[in-house]
Amino acid sequence: MGGRFDLVIWHRKFQPTAGLLCLVALLQVCSYPACIRAQSSTVEGAILERLDASMLVLQDASCRQDVNRTIEAVRRRESWAMAMFDASVKFPTAIELGSMFHLGSFDECLAETSFVSPGLYVPTQFCLAQVDLPGYRVREHATRASSAANRNANATSHVQVRWGLCVPASCPADDVRKLLATSTGYSDITVSAGACQDQHVSSRTEPFDAAQIASACVLLLFVLMVAFSTFYSPACSDGTSRTVEKESTAASVRRAFSVFENLSKLVQDSKDEHGLGCINGIKAIAMIFILGGHALVFMAGGALLNPGFFREQNRLLQNAFLLNSPLLVDTFLLLSGFLFARLLLIELDKRKGRINVLLLYLFRYIRLTPAYLAIIALYASWLPRLGDGPLWNERMQLEQHRCQVSWWRNLLYINNYVGTEEMCMFQSWYLATDTQLFVLAPLILFPMWRYGHRTALLLLGSLTGVSILVPFFVTYYRQLDPTLMIFTDEISDLQSNDYFVNVYGKTHLRATAYLFGLLAGYLVHWMQLKDIRIGRKMLGICWTISTVCGCMAMFSLTAFYNGLGTENYLYNALYAALHRFGWSLSNGWLVLACVTGHGDILKRFLSWRAFVPLSRLTYCAYLMNGLVELYLSASRRTPLYASIASLLPTKFVTSSSHTNNWAVLVDTSRFWFNYRHIANVLSVYRSVKRLGIPDSQILLMVADDMACNARNPRPATVFNNAKQHINVYGSDVEVDYRGYEVTVENFVRLLTGRNENGTARSKRLLSDSGSNVLIYLTGHGGDGFLKFQDSEEITNQELADAIEQMWQKQRYNELFFMIDTCQAASMYEKFYSPNILAVASSLVGEDSLSHHIDPAIGVYIIDRYTYNALEFLERVEWNSKKTMGDFEPT
Repeated sequence: MGGRFDLVIWHRKFQPTAGLLCLVALLQVCSYPACIRAQSSTVEGAILERLDASMLVLQDASCRQDVNRTIEAVRRRESWAMAMFDASVKFPTAIELGSMFHLGSFDECLAETSFVSPGLYVPTQFCLAQVDLPGYRVREHATRASSAANRNANATSHVQVRWGLCVPASCPADDVRKLLATSTGYSDITVSAGACQDQHVSSRTEPFDAAQIASACVLLLFVLMVAFSTFYSPACSDGTSRTVEKESTAASVRRAFSVFENLSKLVQDSKDEHGLGCINGIKAIAMIFILGGHALVFMAGGALLNPGFFREQNRLLQNAFLLNSPLLVDTFLLLSGFLFARLLLIELDKRKGRINVLLLYLFRYIRLTPAYLAIIALYASWLPRLGDGPLWNERMQLEQHRCQVSWWRNLLYINNYVGTEEMCMFQSWYLATDTQLFVLAPLILFPMWRYGHRTALLLLGSLTGVSILVPFFVTYYRQLDPTLMIFTDEISDLQSNDYFVNVYGKTHLRATAYLFGLLAGYLVHWMQLKDIRIGRKMLGICWTISTVCGCMAMFSLTAFYNGLGTENYLYNALYAALHRFGWSLSNGWLVLACVTGHGDILKRFLSWRAFVPLSRLTYCAYLMNGLVELYLSASRRTPLYASIASLLPTKFVTSSSHTNNWAVLVDTSRFWFNYRHIANVLSVYRSVKRLGIPDSQILLMVADDMACNARNPRPATVFNNAKQHINVYGSDVEVDYRGYEVTVENFVRLLTGRNENGTARSKRLLSDSGSNVLIYLTGHGGDGFLKFQDSEEITNQELADAIEQMWQKQRYNELFFMIDTCQAASMYEKFYSPNILAVASSLVGEDSLSHHIDPAIGVYIIDRYTYNALEFLERVEWNSKKTMGDFEPT
């Protein structure tokens, strides 16, 4: 919805279409949710009876007392106890599709209970158990094991899932295990002490330790230095040129820490005296794809609803750039070798071979280590305090421990060989490998410079041959993968991956790219000294060979995801030996051609000024990206639905300026014969989530629970199609207001933000002046009113006033109002606030019709207006360009 929208009333034949266009426009921003799920009294009663039985096996007296108090409070429907019950997983779903993370509602479990007197509620803790479920067969090809198992149609296995529980804080881990075992009947359950987080841990109220204080003081010192240097330099400047007189050391230091100076240098175009401008583009593009590869790894190894997505995507040729992003890292090794060779050869010429190599090593260490050390210090001290979530402790505490025991290996740049299984920062292997090759490079370059190009080519050719043979034999005799493969169960923790620990970052298996960089640097130096030009025919041959080699190295990996090499490891060994050679040959030629002026259009593109700041930020991106991905993965509240869109940085590339998008979805009807209204709202909820709005920004109000109604012939389901193809009710449905909580008062309080003290965060509309808000209503209505629970009404004037309060309080930027009820258009006749687009299922005086009845269920299961809308929405993706003209009413 671009621009300013006032009230719009659509003609009847376009009624479904109007809602669809704006709903699609609203669905843009992705986040990580925490809300409340609906449960029936029937299922609830059965669970409580089992929990009663578990009292006999609990060892801790305080735990027994608190569990008993909680059970009785749930039966009395006390809010704090219902939140505990609601936040726990009742039974996992989609197990055979590979969904192994069932996290419950972390925030609801540990929410503040300031509105309840301390003695009237039980303090809580959130525990994440590991439960072995026998007899399940994962049908989606998400892992190697599941792929193999699928070849045997009768194969069954024990599937291990993560199961979220909200329990009294007084219960030790073993009693939590007994509670779950007794209530579910499963015996193979593990609950470690570190798997539970109470409100004290979640709120991070424990005192700071010495390492945190020390690192914070150092950081504060640097912040003060930056602030002083930034504001002191302009104030003391007299506008004269710095070249008039030599600056003092103090002035140079001040400028080095000045924000203005550094921003100026960041965007300043560099002099391209040696034709190196194209390297900026190569670095920037390579880093973008590497960051995308990191996002893929963390997504595939994290909590997913559909891990089989990756198995299918891995087979596709066009996804090789992300799957083979480890190969793109070789581009940086090649560039490192190339630039060092150019620098050293020029200095050798100037100084007649007299170079202090130790000084080179020292300068490099000083240049790289301070920023590196700052990130390591952050990992080792502050990491667990940066956030929270159901998976937070197990991920962040492990990463912190690794950095606390391995920091010295990182600073000595030996962590790719020593203590690799406890490596601090998974990406830090690269710095170790690059540094080790940098140390060895002068031993190679000096003989090349001293004895001429024939010796240089012979030496580098021999070393390159060795660098090809070593990975061949290592891969073949150890029966390894051709490269690091993306399987969901193998990359959840890279430092535990056997290939990553023992093969991936080893210098002797990564040297090919660096050697090609040295060769390219030597050839460029030689060609520029001799003013050598390459003929057009030879150029064509070189470009053809390099393009073919690069494409084969990159895209042939797809064959291994489609089964190549699973029986014959010779294929794996050949790929391991040759793919780095082919990629380095391609990249080496690209660098040589562009730097020596043989790149033409490609050189001009790669030398584009916009790449300059991106190129200069690649080291910072390298250091920070692991932390960003780790944070996003560990703070995830619910499993992610994987898609191509979820790999894209949509929050940076979207053209919208809105800070967030929200949806308020309301069913106002109860009783079995109103099944269709519940199906309406759950169907819209399903589409809203699929198109990008997370549960944390969806407020779902459902007046009745049809899934567990005693008259439902298919318990735990709600269908919106006569053929029962789409079940819109499941464990991922998070209901914020249910049953008699769905009232006019609560609805108006939700919209206007006038929530009662103690209202959980998950029950608040936390929109702002930059938000787009969707309001969808369904139920029984008439001319100027909508019924709630068949007992009270909200009038069109009351609704208009509530929305005006939203506008006055800056609670929306643009609002899309969609209503499916009889005489629906009358509900927005009184709207007088700006930026609203309103659509309705019926005009004043008209009924809103049901669509069809399901004989097996015995009632109408969806209304016509919502059905038509959903039929269109199911064909729309998050990045769709569809407009009203694309919608055809059925």
